[in-house]
Amino acid sequence: MHFDDAERIAVYGRSGSGKTAWLKKYIRGKRRIIVFDPMDEYHEMKTRIVHSSRGSLEEVRAAVLDDPTGFQIAFVPAGGKEAEALNMISAMLWEGMAGYRAARRKWERAGAKRPNGSRAVPKVHLVVEEMNLSFKVHGGEDRAPAFADICSRGRRSGIEVAGCSQRVKEVNTRFRGNCSKVVVFAQADSLDTKAAAEALFIKPGELEDLQPLQYIYRENNTISRHEIKFKKS
Repeated sequence: MHFDDAERIAVYGRSGSGKTAWLKKYIRGKRRIIVFDPMDEYHEMKTRIVHSSRGSLEEVRAAVLDDPTGFQIAFVPAGGKEAEALNMISAMLWEGMAGYRAARRKWERAGAKRPNGSRAVPKVHLVVEEMNLSFKVHGGEDRAPAFADICSRGRRSGIEVAGCSQRVKEVNTRFRGNCSKVVVFAQADSLDTKAAAEALFIKPGELEDLQPLQYIYRENNTISRHEIKFKKS
């Protein structure tokens, strides 16, 4: 067994451009998933939990413990309580991955070897839809400090975060500044296009011809263009 770094993946685009379609493809086939789902769009998850009180956290914990190797949870936060709910989920995940972090430290002290054929220790995938609601550019760190910690120092935690927003600059820089992958769909206006181009390290004009489901992808410093295509039924 070996340990891979957890990544931070940003997905930006106007309403209807393809963000959620991309995220659903991203999690397809993965195990150990929690989707923070303000718009209640992930009905295909095994478990759906609606945030009504702090007791909702215990429902999430119970769902994880019920199937620790394959949980798939859609968590629907209460309107106006998105930041509080994201912080609650993040704190639970950080606590729950303490054993992962300890095992990784031991592996690193032993030389961090990756023998041929070794399998990566499974990570948790946290998908955060509509990040502009839960981790705003102003006050996001104060209202969701546990999530801010995951964004800044979670690379070795085993918690991989994929987050999306219609507008780049409505998302706190603690997330934006730590992304190794950026996915950009068509933008709503020239200001959003400029901000998205900056996130990709390209010129704004390169985004202007994007059609729905088309996107530009940056991984580290490599840029490529893609289109989401669905299989015909």
